[in-house]
Amino acid sequence: EDCVMCNTVFEYETEISGKLLEEMNNAELPPRIEPLPLPEKIEAKPVTALEVPKPEPLKPVVPEPEPTVQETSPPPKRKRPPMRDDVFLELCRSGDAEKIEEAITDNGANINAKGKDGRTPLIEATYSGKAGAVEVLLQYGADVHEKDNEGRTALMSANNAEVAEVLWEYGADINPQDLINAADKGYSDVAECFLKHGVHIADINAALLKSVSEERIKLAEFLLKHEADVNAKNNKGNTALMMAAEKGRAKVVEVLLKHGADINAKNNGGDTALWLAADKGYSEVAELLMKNGADADVNAALIDATLRKSKQAAEFFRTHGADVKVAEIAEFLRNNHAADVKAKNNDGETALVWAAKKGYAEVAELLLKHGAGVNAKDKQGYTALMRAAKKGHADVAKLLRNPPKPEKPKRGLFGFLFG
Repeated sequence: EDCVMCNTVFEYETEISGKLLEEMNNAELPPRIEPLPLPEKIEAKPVTALEVPKPEPLKPVVPEPEPTVQETSPPPKRKRPPMRDDVFLELCRSGDAEKIEEAITDNGANINAKGKDGRTPLIEATYSGKAGAVEVLLQYGADVHEKDNEGRTALMSANNAEVAEVLWEYGADINPQDLINAADKGYSDVAECFLKHGVHIADINAALLKSVSEERIKLAEFLLKHEADVNAKNNKGNTALMMAAEKGRAKVVEVLLKHGADINAKNNGGDTALWLAADKGYSEVAELLMKNGADADVNAALIDATLRKSKQAAEFFRTHGADVKVAEIAEFLRNNHAADVKAKNNDGETALVWAAKKGYAEVAELLLKHGAGVNAKDKQGYTALMRAAKKGHADVAKLLRNPPKPEKPKRGLFGFLFG
């Protein structure tokens, strides 16, 4: 009762309520809605019991067979685009056998592709030194005989025996040049593989002669240790020692002598290693041969050198023990058409007449062996015998009465020399 606010609210609510009641009383009510008539009574029909069908007898349950799973091969690998030749060649150079096979089977790599240098995948794989890579390529049909631009086959590029064996098994041809190349490069196991698989002894000897000619000392030593004949000859009758001497190969000469080379063997022209070395001016080699027992008939050699117009050989023999008398006759021959032992000087004297007049029995014998005419006369009509008798050179006269038969003229390199 004391709260003014509360009293005020109450009075306001009372006033509002009164107004609302007044409005409701004055409002018109809506028209009455009549209820709908009830429907007629429906008679209920009796419910009959439902007929339940008799159940059929149960059949035994047979388990259905499990569906069979057909074995199917895995889907084929999707092939990649063909590998470029240069990429495949580089891959073969790496020697990766697994990747090489994958490149062939999945990438369609060209098994006989060639690079700018003409190398095939097989040759590149051979350089890698991997026998597995080489064998993969051969299994897929690589041509074992194909050559590069320098004429080299895969076998010629082999740098170990395992690779060489694989190439040989797939039909690679082994020839002496392969043996030479392998031994010369220091691939002794490869060279031994070639020897094992049929390089003929004649080919080994040919290789020895070639090695000497080209001063390949390691190759020569290898071949000599593997049944090469140190005294084998070429078609001119030259041995390895003669070839080395003629080219001035002092170190090779020493190697050959160490392995038992015949120091006095002669070629088809009758020349020894000593003569060949002296003729070419290789005094160091000639001295080496003399020191090791070369037969050195320096007097005969000096005459030979003079007749052959070999100034270097003549000088060598003149300074290595030739008789002064022989040197004189050599000088005579040099000044009087030395290529012909029957040539004459201005007095009509042949070398034999001149030697007989001087009393040089050994020189006269050499000249007779070289075909000097025993009956040749000088301008005064004297023969060699007559000059020897007149001068009292009994030994020369005796020789001239029973002269030795001329030796067979030499042929070959100096076949033009003796008339």
